[in-house]
Amino acid sequence: MVEPWLHPGWRGRCAVLAHRGGMGPSRENTLEAFSAARRAGADGVELDVRRCADGSLVVVHDAVVPGVGPVHACRREDLPDWVPSLTEALDVSRGMVVDIEVKSSPFEAGHDPDQRAASGVAELLAGRAGEERLVVSCFWPQ
Repeated sequence: MVEPWLHPGWRGRCAVLAHRGGMGPSRENTLEAFSAARRAGADGVELDVRRCADGSLVVVHDAVVPGVGPVHACRREDLPDWVPSLTEALDVSRGMVVDIEVKSSPFEAGHDPDQRAASGVAELLAGRAGEERLVVSCFWPQ
C-alpha cells in the first residue's frame, strides 16, 4: 500500500510512477519524458542520478554516455544537452512523486565509495523540503 504522505487521496489505491519518465517517443530520463509522463496521467516518475567529476548531479541511467565517456569523469558541461541536472528534473516534475535512484554500484564505472552522490542528493533535497513528495532509492544499501 502506498504511504498516505505521498498523496492524501491515494489511501487504498496504487500510485503509477513512470520508470525513467516512461517509454517512447521521448528519450528516457529527460525533461521531455518527465513532462510526457505528467501529461499521460502518471502520479510520478522514477529517475536515475549520477555525480559528475565537477560534483554536479545529473539524471542519466547508464554509467557511460556513448560518444562522451563515463559520467563520473565528465564535467556537467561536457554532457549532451538531453542530460538534465537533478534540479531541472525536480523542477519539471514539481507536484508529482519523484523516486530518485542514486546510481553508485561497485559493479560499474564511477562507483562512489564515499557516497558523495548520495550526500549531494540529500543536501539538495534538504533545501527543497516541503515542496515535493520524494523517495530516494538505490541498489547499494551502504
